[in-house]
Amino acid sequence: MGCFRAMKNKARATMKNITPGWLVAVVVLAMTGVVARAAEPLAGEARVAQADAHLRAKDFAPALAMFEQIRADFAGTRFAEDAEIYRAIAFGRQNDTAQAIAAFSEFLDHWPESEAADYAKEQLRKLKGEEPSE
Repeated sequence: MGCFRAMKNKARATMKNITPGWLVAVVVLAMTGVVARAAEPLAGEARVAQADAHLRAKDFAPALAMFEQIRADFAGTRFAEDAEIYRAIAFGRQNDTAQAIAAFSEFLDHWPESEAADYAKEQLRKLKGEEPSE
């Protein structure tokens, strides 16, 4: 019980040192998303995995909606990159050739150095009915 009292007293002493300015700083950081950014990779991974599960189940409408939202929420990150390529794949799997071509082209415009760039180029060739390059 003595250990608990010591911890309780230490917590009270720490709380006395918190100034209104410090509290305002924490609130501002939280509102601007700085504090939340530490959790973003986990959230991004989970959201991409959930959207991919819809894609694999051939449940295209929710998959596409989720990939669009991921692109917006994680713009410029690897999660947006993943969402863009999966979005293009989803259009292709639902036989929407025009949308698939547009999505693969957009992916290549945004992510020309991606590991998936060669895959996207090959899919574009197939969708356009072009001969494979050697």
